[in-house]
Amino acid sequence: MRQVCVVIGIIGCLFASPVWAQSTVTSGTWADPTVWSTGVVPGNTSTVTVGHPLTIDANISVSTGSYTFNASTTDFTGGTNYTLTMTGGTLTVGNGSNSPIVTFGGAGTFTNATVVVKNGATLVLGATTFNNGNTVTIEAGGTLIVNGTLQNSNSSGIITIGGIVYVNGNYDTNNGNLTVSGSGDLITTGTINNQGSSQVFGSNNDCNTGPCSGQNLCTGQLNNVTPASQFICAGGSIATLNGTTMTNVTYQWQSSTSGAAAVDFANIAGATSEDYTPPVPSATTWYRRVVTSTTIAGCFGRSVPAQISISPTGSWSGATSTDWNDATNWCGNTLPTTTTDVIINSNATRQPTISNANATCRNLTIATGAVLTITDRTLTVRGNLSYNGSIVYNGGVNGRLSFISSSPQIISGSTPYIFSNLVINNSSATVPAVTFSGNAITVNKNLILSAGTIDLGGYNITVGVSATAPGTLTYVSGRFYNGNITRWFGTGAVTLEADAGFFPLGTSTDNRPFYVGVTGLSTGGTIRVQHTSSPNSTPASFNDVNPAAAIQVVSNSYWTVSTANGLAYSGSPFSATAGGTGLGQVSDAVSHLRLTRQAAAIGGNAGTNGTSTTNLLVRRTAFAFPTNPFRAYIASTNAALSSLPISLSYFSARSTAEGVWLQWTTLMEDNFSHFSIERSTDGLSFESIGETPATGGLNKATNYSYVDGRVASGRYYYRLKSVDFDGSYAYSQVERVDVESSTMEIASIYPNPIDGKFTLHVYEGKSGTMVLHDAYGRSVAQSLINRGNQELDFEALRSGVYYARIQTEAGIQTIKVVKK
Repeated sequence: MRQVCVVIGIIGCLFASPVWAQSTVTSGTWADPTVWSTGVVPGNTSTVTVGHPLTIDANISVSTGSYTFNASTTDFTGGTNYTLTMTGGTLTVGNGSNSPIVTFGGAGTFTNATVVVKNGATLVLGATTFNNGNTVTIEAGGTLIVNGTLQNSNSSGIITIGGIVYVNGNYDTNNGNLTVSGSGDLITTGTINNQGSSQVFGSNNDCNTGPCSGQNLCTGQLNNVTPASQFICAGGSIATLNGTTMTNVTYQWQSSTSGAAAVDFANIAGATSEDYTPPVPSATTWYRRVVTSTTIAGCFGRSVPAQISISPTGSWSGATSTDWNDATNWCGNTLPTTTTDVIINSNATRQPTISNANATCRNLTIATGAVLTITDRTLTVRGNLSYNGSIVYNGGVNGRLSFISSSPQIISGSTPYIFSNLVINNSSATVPAVTFSGNAITVNKNLILSAGTIDLGGYNITVGVSATAPGTLTYVSGRFYNGNITRWFGTGAVTLEADAGFFPLGTSTDNRPFYVGVTGLSTGGTIRVQHTSSPNSTPASFNDVNPAAAIQVVSNSYWTVSTANGLAYSGSPFSATAGGTGLGQVSDAVSHLRLTRQAAAIGGNAGTNGTSTTNLLVRRTAFAFPTNPFRAYIASTNAALSSLPISLSYFSARSTAEGVWLQWTTLMEDNFSHFSIERSTDGLSFESIGETPATGGLNKATNYSYVDGRVASGRYYYRLKSVDFDGSYAYSQVERVDVESSTMEIASIYPNPIDGKFTLHVYEGKSGTMVLHDAYGRSVAQSLINRGNQELDFEALRSGVYYARIQTEAGIQTIKVVKK
């Protein structure tokens, strides 16, 4: 298809964040500066918003900064336990409507800090100390987990628990005036020690035998329930829940199917005895006993919930041993097959190990706290994986999880997805064939990609764990999209277009591979590549090098390439190949294609490109990273021979009293036939509603418009189909329009932002005025206007933001205008 270039019009406002505010722009590792909007790793005074899942790979300190976590951020197990230290500032986990889990393996230390864990969010710390001056709030539905002792020295601060604080250890105070208040609970596996006048939920009693619930302290008695958990195969029987004997209290049993920290525990009618034998529930259920003192006003306590897991046939019981391949360890006494849905609960008698033979199942659920061990064997999952516990790989290097299916598969869960060896072989024609949802992915040793279009869900997949253990990729076919690929590299050479430097990226419809070659690094580290797909291309005017040539057009799609984790080099050791399908068709040889930046050369030498004109492979050799990160684009030195896709950068649709107005502008047309206007009511199925012939030419700006008057109230979607004389075509982006009977838009300005000259189109009113004001409200230009199109020239204006006040007899409208 021949070249058609169109100007992009951006409708809306962009407001720059203050330079001191930092937010994530992609998933990755915390210490990688390229995941941050400022290109710098946050400091202890920064204002930080984490909106993408990150791996914690550094200790984090906060003094006066404000850190907000709206995405899961995880210190992976098995490595360094990183710490969180706050000597001031604010830490907020969640926004009340999401469920991020922020995990530090190391200690937490807080002084003069504000900590808030919102509803649905979880903060996990190692042994933790609250020093003076803290305000700690765990909202209802929020959870704080401390793996170790929680030391409270917060004598001049406030700790309010509306949700749950779990301490896998002891809770200790070290002076006599420390207070914990709220309607939630403080639960420890060990003891609760209130020194002196310190109080937990209004009581300064101690709990000297775990597990302890802070809400029981006012009774001065233990309120425990045994057994703490039961695993029941379908059809099995339930043991009585035995509560400790207490005096001067009444009993009430409660249940929930949501979890131990749920806020929806409800009273069980008639269950008011010391002990309780529940009927067999239909699903996993948590039970707790609430006691109310008959002698102390307002004193009540809640036991640590006991979990009863009900599992169907095919669920792991661990009744005999840890051997997955022993049928007596399964509910129903039958080994799982490719049609069996497997559930592994944490309270099964024993946890499973796959060691003496390979194993298979359909759907696999690893519940929170459950552990599956794979020792030099393969577990093949034919369906979905719900990953909420952990998978441990023992032995050598051969333990693997293999996803093989001809139907779509989903990997979801609350735990970061860590695999030793991962195989993806999904032949489904559905896109995506495999979906990762909810967490980042790490493949420690070998990623084998045999088939499948894989949606990363916006997350990062990392291959390898260090420069000395960089992991490997074995590639047959398939691609990842909607996320990043991070790969570790050692100091050795990597051959260009070998699996060792391959990033199998793409979109939902096209392959967009990226290859890195390296002659050698002084220090190993990571390279991360992300692909951004954007339709069309843009005219360009800059020079490439070696050999020198003028670039005329650049594709709008690009790859973002960045280095991190200590990667260092000297000289120009890198080579790269980028390309794929859906980037346009070249009408002859491909030698005029170059790998460049958007408006500048990368450096190095132009390599010998691949021969395909539809599945492009464009090469660059012997270059150094021009910036970190940098964006790599496919460009052409001959626009007439290259159909890098058309640039529909200005295309708008607006509802007016006359119908839906479509407007677009081209800068260059060559051997181009016409535009077909297509409409949809669902955004999926489009129909042609009209055509507009091409009237532009080379180096000529041409404005187009079309009115769809055949619409009623409702939502519509529009796109342009750009058709060449040879019948080839490309689509624009889709514009959505909501049509209401009261819609009355007076005018529009396009393109916007403007270079100087622009078109004002008046929809409503025969004549009127337009007055242009600057950002301070001063009038800087004015013009008489009439119905229809008029060309206006504001080239003399400085760059900036202006406001056009348009008035006709139909009314007044103000339009924000950006002057480039």
